[in-house]
Amino acid sequence: MRMEVREHWRRNMELLMRTVAEEDFLRAEGIQANLATGMTPDLLFGRNEAALLQYHGTIAEMLRPQPRPMPDYAPSVH
Repeated sequence: MRMEVREHWRRNMELLMRTVAEEDFLRAEGIQANLATGMTPDLLFGRNEAALLQYHGTIAEMLRPQPRPMPDYAPSVH
């Protein structure tokens, strides 16, 4: 792998880990504290996370029952 590519992905992973540690965990802690009060009747998950919305939409679509063709039991006529 070329050094530029490795450096790109190293920086990308560093940004990801920093974001999780400095933003996501703190935000999750606040959310959990608010939910623990029982004062939140509804929760919208992932509104600003397009990839999560796509992921969950894809899973829901894959789990939706698919229609099955009816088997043909009619006798053969020759």
